[in-house]
Amino acid sequence: AFLDRCYGPSWSREVRLWNHAEGAGEELWNQLVHRAPRVPLFQYQAAVKASGYRAPCLPSGSAQVVLEHLEREEGEAQELLWKLLGWASPFPPPAGVWGDDASDDP
Repeated sequence: AFLDRCYGPSWSREVRLWNHAEGAGEELWNQLVHRAPRVPLFQYQAAVKASGYRAPCLPSGSAQVVLEHLEREEGEAQELLWKLLGWASPFPPPAGVWGDDASDDP
């Protein structure tokens, strides 16, 4: 009942196709959603499978294993924190910050 109220009665049987390519704003958003094509769920799933799409996944195992994977040097967390924080990042600089040659280090 909750999902029916939030997404409409067809939420479990069809997919609405849309993107974020066009501008923002509540009025435009409402127009985009109402114009979005509807595709039966089984057809959408078949198209996704046929495209070869594979959902991203983390290494299996405990949360600690997953965090170690994300937090490793040259990992996603290091790269993201350097993009967001620069020299304030708790990680050492990623490869290429000092140049390719180790003699470039200050």
